[in-house]
Amino acid sequence: MDQKMEKAVKDFISMLAEQYFEDRDRDMIETHLMAKTSWIGTGREELSRHLTDAKRALEQETAEYAGSFHVADLSCEAVELAAPCCVIYGTVTALPENQGLLEENVRFTAVAEWKGMDIRLAHLHFSYADSLQETGRYFVPRSVKADNDSLRMALDARGRQIENLMKNIPGGLHQCRNDPNLTLLSMSDGFLSLFGYTREEIHTLFKDQFINMVYPGDRANMLRTVYEQLQNGRDIELEYRVLCKNGQPVWILDKGRLLEDGEDGTTFYCILVEINERKQEQENLRLSLERHQVIMDQATDIIFEWDIRKDTLVFSHNWRLKFGYDPIEHNISSSIPLSNNIHPKDVQAFVKIMKDIRSGVPYSETEFRIQDSQGCFIWCRIRATAQYDDNGQPIKAVGVIVDIDAEKRQKQLLLDKAQKDALTGLYNKGTINTLIEQRMKGAGEKNFQALLIIDIDHFKQVNDTYGHLCGDSLLSDLASVLKTHIRDSDLTGRIGGDEFIIYLPEVAEEQVVRHKAENLLEAVSCLAPEEGAPPVTCSVGAAFAPRNSMDYLKLYKRADQALYHQKNSSRGGYCIYEPSMEKENVCGGVPSAVNGVIGFEENSLLSFQLAQYAFHFLYGAEDMETAMERLLEIIGRSYDVSRAYIFETDQQDEGYASMTFEWCNEGVRPQKELLQHYSYEDDLGSYQSNFNEEGVFYCHDTENLDPVLQDVLAPQDIRSMLQCAIVEDGRFFGGIGFDECRENRSWSQQQTESFKQTAHMLSTFLVKFRLQQKNQKVK
Repeated sequence: MDQKMEKAVKDFISMLAEQYFEDRDRDMIETHLMAKTSWIGTGREELSRHLTDAKRALEQETAEYAGSFHVADLSCEAVELAAPCCVIYGTVTALPENQGLLEENVRFTAVAEWKGMDIRLAHLHFSYADSLQETGRYFVPRSVKADNDSLRMALDARGRQIENLMKNIPGGLHQCRNDPNLTLLSMSDGFLSLFGYTREEIHTLFKDQFINMVYPGDRANMLRTVYEQLQNGRDIELEYRVLCKNGQPVWILDKGRLLEDGEDGTTFYCILVEINERKQEQENLRLSLERHQVIMDQATDIIFEWDIRKDTLVFSHNWRLKFGYDPIEHNISSSIPLSNNIHPKDVQAFVKIMKDIRSGVPYSETEFRIQDSQGCFIWCRIRATAQYDDNGQPIKAVGVIVDIDAEKRQKQLLLDKAQKDALTGLYNKGTINTLIEQRMKGAGEKNFQALLIIDIDHFKQVNDTYGHLCGDSLLSDLASVLKTHIRDSDLTGRIGGDEFIIYLPEVAEEQVVRHKAENLLEAVSCLAPEEGAPPVTCSVGAAFAPRNSMDYLKLYKRADQALYHQKNSSRGGYCIYEPSMEKENVCGGVPSAVNGVIGFEENSLLSFQLAQYAFHFLYGAEDMETAMERLLEIIGRSYDVSRAYIFETDQQDEGYASMTFEWCNEGVRPQKELLQHYSYEDDLGSYQSNFNEEGVFYCHDTENLDPVLQDVLAPQDIRSMLQCAIVEDGRFFGGIGFDECRENRSWSQQQTESFKQTAHMLSTFLVKFRLQQKNQKVK
């Protein structure tokens, strides 16, 4: 064997020893074996005839001990046989991590085969030196064997002494192996008396395995506890139940020690004491505490106790259920105000209630927001009552935290509806005027303030060219731009169709306002009514307080005059108010930009341009089904109906129809899942006869319809409906419709005509889309 191959073989053995003893990596070891690998271990039954046996032996071995060894010494030699085989022999010393095991001093012989530099084991044999064979001798004299037998007899005598001791010690004693089944080696009479079995019954019923005597529900926890306690030493103490012969479990206290027991490995020596009465007392205490806990847990509120002297807080379990994380419980006076758990704006409210209680106030209450694990702040109301010592000093506070988030949000929702513009989410005209006027009065003349009025240039042309849906979308986009360009202390609102206002309560200098206006103009220049359309521009007028006026109405008028001056000279810019504009406006006799008549009728979505919008929307859609659903929502909200939908005739059976698209307004129950595979004849009666020659089905009151059709519509709470038929090549393909569930509604002729044109536009795209789907299936 050349030196290179000899080194490779020795490195292979070194690697195998490392994986086997130190890494305990069974999977890696198996990769070095062959299908014909045989394995002889040191035990009497450790004989593996092929790879399957070897794998099973490795699996059983690691199950018995999964810990690692330290290879303290390894030496080996390699002798080449007929290529490609060689014999490797040597010795290895491995020290176990578990001090309860003996070190491994083994000799080994291995047969390996190689292919290139890939080496595999064909055979492996481990052996121990005979402990009775003396050094320099090849055979064991009978005298040595006799000495060994004498030693065993002494051990047997010691065992009998231990057995006698076990019989006379009160309580139950037993000795068992440290194996998964806790195999019983000996039992005292007290052990048998404790559980009511004979030794023969334990052997027959439980196969001498103590784990089988343990109450099934306690076995896993018992073994886990034993394992955990052995990590810290050799002594164990645990409580569990054992099944008695009468069928009842008895609670016992088990105190034992794990000792080395010669060739048998390690053994537990344990004393068992019955503790049923103590466990019953513990159970009564637990139930008492649990009753109080149940009361606390059933309440949706969070109960807390603050120890003022220790500065600790204890909460009921509802805290974690509510907020999803563990609360701060120590050094709360300093920790909680600095944490992110309380909304920054509400920290002072929390600090105040703590100060009140600490100063002796009997009862305190406040509201603040607490953050949950998802980062959302929840409005809560906290009520705290102080408890005092004998000297009247507050020592504790008990209280409750109540979730008032829904209540707060409902109030905010009602407030928003009253104060906010529905389209843009900004303050409406009445609210913004009131807020700015109040803020100006509070600021006085100490702060430099600014008022900006913004107007979209040629907004009427946007509506006329692209439709009011695009116009509304543009207004919403502009509102978003304004929101991103103001501070928390600033105010903004919508004061007209396309007019907006911004109030800056604290401005360092005029140049700041100029930069603000320039940034707004630049941001607006990125907006367009729709993709591909030219960007829009806007004009801005600004006035300052106290320089121009401290009266809000006058300041408003002067900002408006500056806006008019800008729009009258060149649009797409900003203008700062100058006194000369007063004269300009009077001489010209032209109404101001904001105070002119605003054509609110232009915002009507029920115009013939809705069909044009639908065409543009669907023509550029990549996902037709998603586009249809989105368009139904836009049309449904435009007409303010309860439900907008499409139903189609089944392509396989034209006698049936199913609802394929649906949008429902707030509070309206969806019907799409229910209205599937309806028979025109059996379920809908004379349904198709309700459509006129123009393909329109209009019903002001559904109670006037065919009783069969009424039975279908009544569960849907439909009071009025408007539908337009989908017809292709004279075949009834389905329909597009509106339902009104709130009242008996009438649609005007203009609304009906607009709906009909829009429905025909949707029908055209839908029929084309279904035809494409059908062709794709054929391909």
